[in-house]
Amino acid sequence: MNIRYVLSYIDKGGLRRMVSPQQGRHTLDTREVAESHLSALLNNNSEKLLADVYGYQSIGTFEVSAVECWPGHNDPKGCYIQKELNPEQDVPEGV
Repeated sequence: MNIRYVLSYIDKGGLRRMVSPQQGRHTLDTREVAESHLSALLNNNSEKLLADVYGYQSIGTFEVSAVECWPGHNDPKGCYIQKELNPEQDVPEGV
């Protein structure tokens, strides 16, 4: 299984999804690298700007999530975060 890491948030429908488009160039090799990207996102953008882009429900929900990706190009196999790969996160069952 090809596991990589992305930034995620809770969308307006209550689902945890990727912050960036569903492309391999937006997935990261390690959780540590993804944590540094998350820190940069949160430290370099105001809460208002994040709310304008991702919705007010997103504030306080940004996290690093593991995603299963296709081998080679590392495109995620879906845009929603799966509970079985991220048991500690707020992820609806069955996604």
